[in-house]
Amino acid sequence: MYECFLEGFTLTVGKSARKKLESRRLAYDASLAKMQKAKREDFKVEEELRAQKAKYEETSEDVYRRMEDVRTLLYLATMRPS
Repeated sequence: MYECFLEGFTLTVGKSARKKLESRRLAYDASLAKMQKAKREDFKVEEELRAQKAKYEETSEDVYRRMEDVRTLLYLATMRPS
């Protein structure tokens, strides 16, 4: 029973985290493309790029932390006496 809960939890967290990370990456890519297409230096575009990069990196770190938490839970579940 405990293992089923962990599997369901892992799948749910994994799907939502991957979806959020993908969304952040796409927003960052769009900002980067906008920056590259700008004919001159534009402070607003640069600031948008920095903000999107920061959001992407923050989400990436969050996904990594969640993966580590799930790995720890799975390890503890295997160590748990039956």
